[in-house]
Amino acid sequence: MSKRKNVIFCIHGNSTSSVVYDCIINNDIIQYDVVAPNLPGHANNFEKGLDYEFSFKDFKAFLYDKIIDLDANILLVGNSFGGHLAIELSNMIGDNIKGLVILGTPPVTKPVNFSVSYMPNDNLNIFLTESPSASEIISTFNNLLINKKNVPLMVQEFNATHPKVRKSVVDSLHNGEFEDQYKIFTKLNARKYILSGDKDNIVNRNYLNKCKDNSINYCEIVKVDDYVHFPNDIPNDFPKIIARIAKEVFEGSEA
Repeated sequence: MSKRKNVIFCIHGNSTSSVVYDCIINNDIIQYDVVAPNLPGHANNFEKGLDYEFSFKDFKAFLYDKIIDLDANILLVGNSFGGHLAIELSNMIGDNIKGLVILGTPPVTKPVNFSVSYMPNDNLNIFLTESPSASEIISTFNNLLINKKNVPLMVQEFNATHPKVRKSVVDSLHNGEFEDQYKIFTKLNARKYILSGDKDNIVNRNYLNKCKDNSINYCEIVKVDDYVHFPNDIPNDFPKIIARIAKEVFEGSEA
């Protein structure tokens, strides 16, 4: 029987796209395959058609099929909303999961404990609004990015996302589609890493510390300077961090 390959599987957030992972795709410092699909309804990806629900559970099913088709050892990397998907997928793919990285994502409870896991922050509003104004979109990305050169790209990706996606995300929250991610995360039998930016004013750092302290398996908080929310904002640090984590995660699976 052939040995399973090792794959870094990256999941972007609500109303962004796989461009947030461009700094690790085809980067020589990364010694493993990187897969970073665009979620339906994002980056003008309408392969599922506009009758697709774009719900949290539908996104999970879409990603699950792609992961299972790989038949690989998986390091899941999830940013923002993509981190919530990554946490729940880590509990669905059996012994394929070897490691989990979340950034800009607190593992929420069921019902969702937004007031505890997130900080009060108006910058989340556009991602939960079907059709925010152009000025609101630009202002939000100016607040969430250290490197202002990335603002036009992120605005472009936001506008390339179907508005129905954001409505469906809100509906998924109201319908209770999120599982107890705190329980999944803390009980997960795989190496776990939480990237925490020193400029992040969205995720509650004390809550992340609680997630780490109550994890039954290895869990590390990776502190990153001059970082708020998106991995493409740290194009030099992020590849080095993922390269180090991937080596730690996959060395054990190859034994």
